[in-house]
Amino acid sequence: YVEIAGGKDHSVARRSDGSVVAWGANGYSQLAVPALAPGSAMVQLSSGVNSDYTIALFASGAFHWFGEGCAGSGGVTQLDALGPPRVGQTFTVHLTPQPPSAAFMLLGFSNTATAFGPLPIDLTVLGMSRCLLRVSPDVVLPVGGNPARAELPIPDDGALAGALFHQQAFLLDLGANPAGAVLSHAATGLIGM
Repeated sequence: YVEIAGGKDHSVARRSDGSVVAWGANGYSQLAVPALAPGSAMVQLSSGVNSDYTIALFASGAFHWFGEGCAGSGGVTQLDALGPPRVGQTFTVHLTPQPPSAAFMLLGFSNTATAFGPLPIDLTVLGMSRCLLRVSPDVVLPVGGNPARAELPIPDDGALAGALFHQQAFLLDLGANPAGAVLSHAATGLIGM
């Protein structure tokens, strides 16, 4: 068990796989733990000492866009997930249109701050006009293949369920601007079970 919460006459415990068990008095259906949908996990428990209920926060895998990129010679590059990010699986994102040259996926754990300052950061001063860095570049992944894709192996550790990460692709595009580089739109992933 990775977490335990206790109420007035009942207790609940969360397992590392995201499931929850409950025991004790059941006068108000405190022990009625709902079944998890595929890809879902309970990631946090909360219960008052004298309460007859427990609250569980659910997390399921998701991937959503949150910020516009800057146009290159083929337009603005989009990030399209093949499926939701899940524990124990490889999360794959396709880049469309196909990058004209080398590309890298920036993976960050923040979309509000980076070592360089608050996000987003306007990269016009570097010759990347109308390009905003929206993700802290904590990890850089290679992009390859046709269609272009970046792959993120997610460890088989239930404690990762509910974790957020952010992605934005950096693409070399010599004709796009003086810097010869652009950024895709940005997206946020939520790791599910």
